[in-house]
Amino acid sequence: MKYFIYSLLILFCLQLLLFSSAKTTPNSVNKIQSIPILIKVHLLNDSSGPLLQIPLKVGYISGVVYVNGQSVTNGIVTRLHMQVTASKPKSSIAFPKRVHSNLTSMIDSEKAGHKYQSNVQIQVRIFVRQLPTSNQNKCRTAVEEEVVEVDSYSVQQPIVEQVLLYDDCAGHQIQSTVVRLILEYSKIYSMRKEYDKHIYVRPKMKEIKSFSKSHSV
Repeated sequence: MKYFIYSLLILFCLQLLLFSSAKTTPNSVNKIQSIPILIKVHLLNDSSGPLLQIPLKVGYISGVVYVNGQSVTNGIVTRLHMQVTASKPKSSIAFPKRVHSNLTSMIDSEKAGHKYQSNVQIQVRIFVRQLPTSNQNKCRTAVEEEVVEVDSYSVQQPIVEQVLLYDDCAGHQIQSTVVRLILEYSKIYSMRKEYDKHIYVRPKMKEIKSFSKSHSV
């Protein structure tokens, strides 16, 4: 009987220890810290033309950078082929007829009083690099992006949204900030495109259905 009681007490103590350790473990270690950014692009060689907004989310966990859930390699340019939901601001002028019908459909939605959104295929270049820091207990990572293609049309991005990530050198994010750079002054602009590492991101089932619907005539 005593042995049975002792066993119960030991089991109870172990459960308390497990519960307390799980409670004190920070959630940020296991969850991706997402930083939303909005990239604005024009058709190539048409800076006064229509404006398209491309949303991206930069994530960070255990020292690895993610863009829209896809991990990217540090030190090289990764070109992601992926689907996103693009939008057109109200102040933007109408898209020319030569642009893909999926983009011009946003104009029809505007006249009908709907949101100016559409699913599009993009190619976005991502460059992740480590930056020097004066604090030995902090590491700093810079993430730069450049959208170069939307639905098979070449686009230009005047401003780069550079995401700066600060962590404790153990992969746990402490702080983040976003800095805007003119494309020509960004590091990614100087990286040759022929050396890009191409990754084709497969959309989720829900995104596939939405993509097919938005591309139907």
